[in-house]
Amino acid sequence: MELPVRYVPNWTSIAGAIEGVLEYLGAALPTHAVMGLTGLAFALRLEERGGSWFPSPPSDPLPTRRVVAVSRRLGLHLRPYEGPATREDVIEWIQGELGRGRPVLAKDLRGPGWGIVRGIDVRERHLLISDLLEPEVGPRLPWEELPASPAELLIPSALAEAGAAGVVREALTDAAQLLTGEAPFLGEVHGAPALEAWAELLRSGRPLDRPGHALHIARLHAARLAAAQFCEDLAAAFEAAAEALRQAARSLRQEASELSQLLTLFPYPSGGGSTLSHPGMRRIAASNLERAAELERAAGEALGAARRHLD
Repeated sequence: MELPVRYVPNWTSIAGAIEGVLEYLGAALPTHAVMGLTGLAFALRLEERGGSWFPSPPSDPLPTRRVVAVSRRLGLHLRPYEGPATREDVIEWIQGELGRGRPVLAKDLRGPGWGIVRGIDVRERHLLISDLLEPEVGPRLPWEELPASPAELLIPSALAEAGAAGVVREALTDAAQLLTGEAPFLGEVHGAPALEAWAELLRSGRPLDRPGHALHIARLHAARLAAAQFCEDLAAAFEAAAEALRQAARSLRQEASELSQLLTLFPYPSGGGSTLSHPGMRRIAASNLERAAELERAAGEALGAARRHLD
């Protein structure tokens, strides 16, 4: 049993899984629209560990429960798995959902990040996975390698109509709050304050995981470019808010330019070798992040103005 659905490569893996499911359901949206309407294009949050702030896993810039809630803006209803958390029960549930033509969005099945369970081979006892690893290692995951208590699992339970104007107003409200660090649905530091805390972390000299640090930079750079394109599309569609949306897009593109310099210093997956251990390089990177924070805050303020114009 195998469904014709594929993960769409994206540094924000849950967005890639959602985009692939939307294509399968015949409701395809461009990447920047998926990222923008869900808020994933504008998200960055840090977690406190031992008195310091560290970036959250790049696959999870927003909590899963939040992504489930906002996916209705895409016309997509997602439903989490709520059955017994054992390997056997999960496999039986997956088999049933695939039999109904519903792919399963799954987190951390083959390393960190989201993918799509698109098929099952009962005779060979394999799941067929579409994710970032599929081009390199193929789709097969033996049942025995499935975590004994699998992490988060979602299925698309329905497609629904979404009112365009209301959806855009909601998305812009989220975007402005995410960028300025005032989103009421996040408990962690986020947005511009998160970039400033990240800069302080670099200046402090505390050790950081090189590949993980580089992955966060790559994800954030791609997300802000998607955010800029999303704002430019909205500017073409909503004349009353066009100037504010174009200003937000300019700030986001300038922010991406600052982040692109960090891509050069800390390329993924090497993380820049010894660069992250060099105090001077860390200070340069911190300055880039501080300038990015200023631009992120400016973009958030512009989007707040755009939201008011739409009213």
